[in-house]
Amino acid sequence: MAENIRARILTLAVNQMAPTRTPVLDKVFGRKLDSLDTNTIEIKITKGTRTLMAAIALDAAATVTSTDFHTKITLPAPRFSEKELITAAKLAQIDAAMGRGHKAKLKEEVSLLQSDKKAKFDRTREFMAVKALEGVVVDGEGNELANYGFPAALKPVMAGTDLWTDAASDPMEAIEEMKREIIVQSDGAVTEWVAWAGKDVMAALRRHPRILELAKSELGASIVRKGHISELTNTTIETHEGYYRDGSNTVQQMIPDNVFVLVGLCPDGAGEAYAPVVDLEAGGGVGSDGKPQIFFSKMWDEEDPSGKWVKVEGRPLPVLGRLISCWAEPVL
Repeated sequence: MAENIRARILTLAVNQMAPTRTPVLDKVFGRKLDSLDTNTIEIKITKGTRTLMAAIALDAAATVTSTDFHTKITLPAPRFSEKELITAAKLAQIDAAMGRGHKAKLKEEVSLLQSDKKAKFDRTREFMAVKALEGVVVDGEGNELANYGFPAALKPVMAGTDLWTDAASDPMEAIEEMKREIIVQSDGAVTEWVAWAGKDVMAALRRHPRILELAKSELGASIVRKGHISELTNTTIETHEGYYRDGSNTVQQMIPDNVFVLVGLCPDGAGEAYAPVVDLEAGGGVGSDGKPQIFFSKMWDEEDPSGKWVKVEGRPLPVLGRLISCWAEPVL
C-alpha cells in the first residue's frame, strides 16, 4: 500500500489549486494579512478625520492632538477544518486496478478530495467577504462575531419615490450620494469604484427611464452590454452569481436580489487576515519557524476503520481596514 504524501507537498498543492470564482474576495480583499498570533486576529479600522492643521506663532508650543484615529476589534481567529477517509477497501481497489501505478492513482484521489474541500473553503471565504461589506464579521455559518458599526448612511433602505422601480427616482444621483458618504467614512482614500447588483436591482436599472434615455446616446450605449448595465457614474457594476445552501438546504444568493453594494477600492481598505494553523506539521504553526500559508493539508493512517485520512484546514478572515462599502436596498 502506498506511503502517505508529505504534509509539505500536500500543503503546497492545495495552496496552488485554482480558486473557485470569488469576485468580491479577489477585487476587494486581495491583500493578505498574516497574523503571528495563533489565537486572535486584530482588525484595525482607520476612521475618517480630514481635519486641517491650525497655524501657530513661531514661539508657541506645538498643538497637542489625539492620535485616536483607529478603531480596533480583536476576536478569536476562526478555524475551518475538514477531513475525509480514503478507506482501505478503496485503496485495495486502486492497488488491484493500477498495480505498480497505484501511487499515481492515490495522488489523483487525494487531489480530487483536496479540490472539493478547497472549493468549499473558497465559497465560505467569499460568503464572509460579502458579509464584511454589509458591515459584520461572521463565521462560516453566518453567526455574527463582530460589527463594524456602519452609520445609517452606509446601509440605506429606500422607499417611495426613491425606489429604483419608481420612474421618479434617480439611481445615478443615489449612487453619487453613496460615494460621497464612503469618501467621508474612508477618509478620502478611495481610488476606484466597483459595485455588485442583485438580480432585481439590475432589472430595475435596465428598465429605468433615465437609464434608457442615457442609453440612446453614443456614450450611454457603451454602458449597456448584453442586457446589463456595465457602468454608471464611473462605477463598474457587476451581478454576483454566487450562491450557497443554508442549514435547511435552501439556496441563498450571496448578494440578495434587492441589494446594491457599492465599494470604494483603496490600498489599505480591506484584506484577508489569516492565522497560522495549530498543527505540529504546519509551517508557521506550533514548533515551526516557517511562514504560514492560508491552507494546510496533511495525510495520516487510520487503524480502525483502516484507511488514510486527508485533511484540509485554514484560518482565514476577510476584514475591512476602512469603511469603504455601502449596502443599499433600492428595490423592495
